[in-house]
Amino acid sequence: MDDLNFQIEKGEFIVLIGPSGCGKTTTMKMINRLIEPTEGTIFLNGENIMHMDPSKKNLRNVGTRLGLILMALIIRMRLR
Repeated sequence: MDDLNFQIEKGEFIVLIGPSGCGKTTTMKMINRLIEPTEGTIFLNGENIMHMDPSKKNLRNVGTRLGLILMALIIRMRLR
């Protein structure tokens, strides 16, 4: 990942779009804390996710929602 910066406001819906290998899955894994970023910071509700307990409800819910959205998009793309 290089120079990725975005902010998602409450109630917004976003989609990561790009070619294979561009970092969509890596971004999701970093947000979910499945992998740790080597530099930079990810904030959730103003709190650095690296300072959060990985089992914290808010972090788990974000990961679950993002993961489900990603799976739905992959399935839809394969069906076309």
